This record gives sequence, C-alpha cells and structure tokens, in this order.
Amino acid sequence: MQNENELKMNVIEIPVPDYVEYISNWKEFNYISGHLILDKTICGCGFTEYCLNNNIPTVLCSPRKKLLENKEEQHNSGENPEMRPIYYFRNDYENNIEFDEEKDVKTPFGDIKLSAIQTQENKDELGKKEKKDYLEPLKDQLRSYINSCNPSNNPFKIIVTYDSLHHVLDVLNEYYQSNSYAIVVDEFQSIFMDAVFKPEVELDFVEDLKNCANVLYLSATPMLEKYLVQLDYFKDLPMYKFKWSDKRVESVRIQRETVRNINKRLNDFITDYREGRYPNKILSDGTLKESKELVIFVNSIKSICDIIRKCGLKPEETNVICADSSKNIKKLKQVGHQIGNIPTYGQPHKQFTLCTRTTYLGADFYSTNAFTIICSDCNIQTLTVDISLDLPQILGRQRLKENVFRNEVLILYKAESKKMAIINESKLVNDEKVRIKEEETERLLNGYARMTDEEKESWAKKAKKDNKLYQDDYLGISARTGDAVFNYLVKVADQRAYDVSRKEYQDDITIKRGIESIESANITIGELSINDLQTIYDYLVSEFDKDNNFERRMKLLCDVYFKYPTFYTQFINSPLQTIIPLHYQNYINLLGFEKIKSLNYKESNIVEYLSPKDSIINIDFSDAFSVGSKYSTKQIKSILADFYITNSISKTPKASDLEEYFNLKTCKVKNSDGKWENGFEIISKKEGVD
Repeated sequence: MQNENELKMNVIEIPVPDYVEYISNWKEFNYISGHLILDKTICGCGFTEYCLNNNIPTVLCSPRKKLLENKEEQHNSGENPEMRPIYYFRNDYENNIEFDEEKDVKTPFGDIKLSAIQTQENKDELGKKEKKDYLEPLKDQLRSYINSCNPSNNPFKIIVTYDSLHHVLDVLNEYYQSNSYAIVVDEFQSIFMDAVFKPEVELDFVEDLKNCANVLYLSATPMLEKYLVQLDYFKDLPMYKFKWSDKRVESVRIQRETVRNINKRLNDFITDYREGRYPNKILSDGTLKESKELVIFVNSIKSICDIIRKCGLKPEETNVICADSSKNIKKLKQVGHQIGNIPTYGQPHKQFTLCTRTTYLGADFYSTNAFTIICSDCNIQTLTVDISLDLPQILGRQRLKENVFRNEVLILYKAESKKMAIINESKLVNDEKVRIKEEETERLLNGYARMTDEEKESWAKKAKKDNKLYQDDYLGISARTGDAVFNYLVKVADQRAYDVSRKEYQDDITIKRGIESIESANITIGELSINDLQTIYDYLVSEFDKDNNFERRMKLLCDVYFKYPTFYTQFINSPLQTIIPLHYQNYINLLGFEKIKSLNYKESNIVEYLSPKDSIINIDFSDAFSVGSKYSTKQIKSILADFYITNSISKTPKASDLEEYFNLKTCKVKNSDGKWENGFEIISKKEGVD
C-alpha cells in the first residue's frame, strides 16, 4: 500500500497577469470545463462574482444560507448595474446547519452543540406529503425563472445550498443537458467539515455532483492534499492553482492572546471602543487612521448573549449575525436584540458586529475601519477555530482596501483543559482506530449485501435511529436512496477532527506555528528557487538522521537557518515538521536560533534557561481547586499537570505547590477503587495572594 505522504494531487499552476486585480479584469481567462478543483489562493479576487456575471449558465452552491442571502441582496438590489440578477432557490426544509451552539448532539467525535438538528427533526415529522406540497411551488417558481432566461444572452444564474442542489438538478434536467451549464461548489472544503454533522447529506451531495458534466470545486483555502488524496474521486481531479503577482499578495498581521475567560477579555476591548480608545496606525504620509468599529467572531449564540449582558450592548450599536433559527431568535429576544444582516457596499456599519461561524465563509464586509477579533475555545468542539481553514477565511472577510486594519486580527483562545490526555494520544493510536473502523465497515457491508430488500429496509430504519452511528464504523445510510454505504467523507472528517484538536491546539507553541504558516502563506519570498529548497531539505534530513546527538542536531538546524534564513519560512508546511522532533521545534519557537546558539546548543543549558525562576504565589489556582474540598496527592499532581500546560507554565507538578496558595490540612481520600490514599484538604486561601 502506498504511503499517503507519497501521494500527490495533479497540481497545475496558472500564472495570473500582473494587471489583474479581479478575475473579471482578466481578458485572457478561459473558464475550465469538466470536473476540477480550483485553488484561487487568495480571498477577494472576485472569482465567485465572475461566475455569477459571465455568460455561462451557472449554478453556484454554497454551504451557508447567510452567504446566499448576502449575494442575493447584492445582486438583486439594482444598486450595481454590473451585477446580474440571480435566482435564490431557498428551501427551508433543508438541514440548515449553521454551527451555532444551542443543542447537545452525539457525534462520532463526542458531544457537541448544534442549533439546527431539532428544527430539522420537527420538519421531518411533517411527512413526505407536506414536504412535497412545500417544494412543488418552489420548483414551479424555478421553472418560470429558467423559462425567462436565454442561454445566449441572458443565461440563468441560480444560487442554492449544498443540501438543496438535488432539487435544482431535478428541474434543470427537464430543460438542459448536463454539459450545457456549470456547477460551482463554493468553499468546497466545507463538504468535509460539515460531514461531521450531516454525513449522509454531504455524501449524497458529492454523489449527485459526480453525475454532472461540469463541476468546479472552488476555495481559497482548499483541504490539504493529505486528505484529498485519500478519496478516489477527489484524488484523480486536476487541481488548478492561481499564481498571483507579488503586488497582489498581501501580508497579514496576527496577534494571539491566551485567556482564562474570553468574555471578560472582550469586555475590556468593548469598553475601550466605547470610551474612544481605538487601535490606530500612522501611515507613511503621517495620516492617523483609527479603528472605530469592531468585528468579533465568536461561534456561540450563548456567548454572544453573555457578551451583550455583560457589556450592556444596545441594539443601536450592535449587529448580531447568526443562523436564522427560532432558538437563536428567542435567545436574542431575551437580551433585547434580534438577528441582523450583513451590510452591503455603502450601507452603514454599527460599532460592534458579533458573528457566528455562519459568516466565516464567503460573506463580504465593507467597513472602512473595522478591526477583527476571533474567539476560540478549545474546550468546546464547535467553538474551536481550525487555524488552517477558518483563519484564512476570516482574514478575507473585510473587502475594502481603504480599511488599513483589514489584514490584522487578534485571536483570543482558551486552551484545552485536558491537554495531557490529548498530547499523550499518539497518531499511531488514532490510525489504528481508523483501521479498525474501516474493517468493521466492510464486515457490515458484506452482511448487508446478503439481506433481502425487506431486511435491508428494516435494518436501515433501525440504523438511522442509532445514536452511535459512525462511532465504531463508517457505515452510513444514504439520505436519498436509503441504502447502506461506506461514508468516505466521515473517514476524512474523522482524521481532520483529530488533526485540529491534537495538532493545532496541542500547546501554545503549536498554535504559534499554525499562525505563522498562515502569515508566511500570504508573503511572497523569492530568495531561493524550488530546486535550491529541495537540495537544502534533502541535506538537512540526511544529516539530522545520522545519530541522536542533541547538540550536533541542534547546531545543524541553527547553521542551516543562519545560512538560509528564509528556508524555514518557506518549508513551514512541509514534511520537515514531522521529521524534526517536537521538542526541538518547541525550543526553537520559544527561544529563537540566536539564543540557542548563545546557550552552546546544549539541551541542559536550554532547560535550565527555561526553568521557572519565580514563585507561583501569583498564579490563580481557584479555577482548578475548591476551598473545602479534599484531593489525593495523585489527583493534585494530575490537575496541576493539566493546569500548568494550559497556562504555559514550565514546572514539574508537585502537591506541595498548593502550599504557596492555600492553607492545607493532611487527610485521607478514598479513591475510585475504595482504597484510602494520602491527600490534602483545602482549608482556605492564604492571605496576600490574589
């Protein structure tokens, strides 16, 4: 079996002429037909608008309703004569998953919160007749629209969510051959992200697309090749990649801050804005620019309501953009607010905009001065920002060049509270889980194939009600046919979920590396050619693997950096990360090459330099330990280990550490086996500590 690291996509670079700022300016550009992936590499290049305004009959599929509403308002308002009118096939019976935190749901990746599931369940209870009665008028309206269009001078432009594409295809097939129109799948990486929450729907969507003649999968942040090459359909697709002029590629500035309470920290920023203490920049000509608007991405309606209450935000100063669900409407009404809309070009913006994930992909903001804050809580899966996918998307939301803060973002993140368990779960363990689930899937499918049609139908009905679906295998039930299938999208989503939680948020250093990879991806570096890079890379790997001598290895890494300083930046996303052990990478990220050189490349010197020299008297343990409670020494060490990692404290956990913060009393504590162990009772907090 070929190693997945050896598999490669067929990537074809397309140089973009220097004069091109938006795809619509590109006179020589020829639309590519067939099935393909297009990596436009940067947000805001206008490719989606090109598809909606060219002379090709087009169906644009989007993963989010809010984005389609935004497009519909821009195109059908009549304010911009260059924008063609478009038809939005809006089906309110679809799943409408918008990633707002509301309801506990069991998934293969643990309990999450999701707003739209209950709404869909209620609609399912209405039955097939009610759905048909609802959908037929929608299809009739679509038929009328198609009949009003002329392919030669007035081609149809239809926008629809992934979930409802099959309804549009049903109607189109009455009038057109599949090869006479194009389907554009915008933000196609969402297929794999959403497979966690609606696996059968996403699988049916992809299967429907396989039967279409022209399908363009579009994204500025496509899934990494390591995932696509695992899928028979996607691995064989050509991947076209726009190569932009250096003038078109902009650098980004990303700040990060670890916090214990995200909402409390947000209150500080909101207070500053209200009191006129704005972030500012002085331009080269001496002009002072201030950010008087703040956009906050926080993927939780509950958190948004808490922020509104805590900060006393008023409707006249606040725009809340989230999924248009009944629960969201109810919750916002309780705090005196309602769901807002994304302002179109030229419309006024409120001082504070609070957004859930429904706006991560494709929404256009036209603020002249807004600054962006992203909140990521690694303790809640739906509130975790996927650095490699979500961050570039959020950075691309602000469209106006006059906004000098458009490429700046601050990430506030609350680190994972069970970090040790995550760090100790190795990739090998995860790979073995995937293998076992694959084997179980094949076994179940073999048994399913031997069933009668009646047995299959009964089995499928029971499987749909199984709340452990996908936890032990990758067997799904097609929402369209009712047949049992191997859901390959869930397998990829499974791996993706592991990578996000285990790698990107493993510790503060790993997050920094993830952020730096985004920064470097938006900066063109031209000192070394690809061939030069490969030569250096091959040399480094060969020399590094000669022995395990730490001092020699670290000196090698530093010497390469001093001679070729851009090498590490250019290879930030390469297999180099998997070859160089993590503790080497951590030392480099913490200290830098110059400092490591001054410590003579010795690990003992590095460890001593990084050892804590101050008392822990000012550390607040109150979130981890409760006054009046009893803990065994074993429990204390375990809790402290998690606490130190979460708060980036380089210290070996000892039960005696608590003596600097609490008044303690020795005691006996019964463990889970009913045996008594030595421990401490926390009597009170010591005087003089915070």
